[in-house]
Amino acid sequence: MFSYNGGRNSAKFAGNVTVGSAVHSDDIGYLFDVNYLAEKQSPEDLLILDRVTTMWTNFAKYGDPSPEITDLLATEWLPISNESEYFHIDSTLKMEERPLRDRMDFWDDFYIKNYMFLKGYNEE
Repeated sequence: MFSYNGGRNSAKFAGNVTVGSAVHSDDIGYLFDVNYLAEKQSPEDLLILDRVTTMWTNFAKYGDPSPEITDLLATEWLPISNESEYFHIDSTLKMEERPLRDRMDFWDDFYIKNYMFLKGYNEE
């Protein structure tokens, strides 16, 4: 999950979006040279750019985004062992569980409470 909010968040800039987190396709500014964002970048933005491009390159070359721990990639991106694990790309890199916990709890609860209705509806 890419949630870093910086000066190269291309979709936010292009759409004049002011929310405090990354939005869909904001990672593009950290993967490709987007000239109109160059003046807005900070040293932390360049660090995120280096991390993201290194992980994507490592995956293409080795099939593993973090084949070794380095100063740049101090966290290993592990293969998931259950469906709730994910790698979180922000100012820090880390493996986490249960993305967007509040949203997922709502939908899990909704499904449980409506299971019989959904099951009956699908059988017709």
